[in-house]
Amino acid sequence: MDAAARDAGLIVCAWGANATVLDPTHDHVETVRGWLRDKPMHALGFTKDGQPRHPLYAPTNSALVP
Repeated sequence: MDAAARDAGLIVCAWGANATVLDPTHDHVETVRGWLRDKPMHALGFTKDGQPRHPLYAPTNSALVP
């Protein structure tokens, strides 16, 4: 994962609202945030809970936001 994040031209996070409930035994969101903590991240908007919006639920004209 480090090489992929290091070599990426742009990182867009888009796991949506349900990522935190998919596996109650492990916090996958915090794992990913840990991998990317020093990288500039973008999203297509945010859910009411502050998670990066999934592309299926973002308007087609959504601009990337840091």
